[in-house]
Amino acid sequence: ARADDRYIAPEHVASYAADVFSLGATLFDLVMDIEMPRSPQNMWFQIRSARRPGLLASYMRRRRAPESVVALVEHMMMADPALRPTMADVVAYVERALAKC
Repeated sequence: ARADDRYIAPEHVASYAADVFSLGATLFDLVMDIEMPRSPQNMWFQIRSARRPGLLASYMRRRRAPESVVALVEHMMMADPALRPTMADVVAYVERALAKC
């Protein structure tokens, strides 16, 4: 089965960093309650390709996403795979956030 290209990391390489990007894209989709479009002329393409830095965060803030979620998703979807958190970092971040609830 072929993966949905809307969730594939921009580098198109199978790696843990790409998995973190894909999970971030999935979280973005779930939190924002939108279906991500496929057209390269849209906002989603610009977010994925990092053509407009800060677009993801500003869009999520306009939709009133919690700042902790904005920060996590933005970090997970960094264009540079080396700048993304590890999956262990993501789990630790979520555990800390849940502990505050």
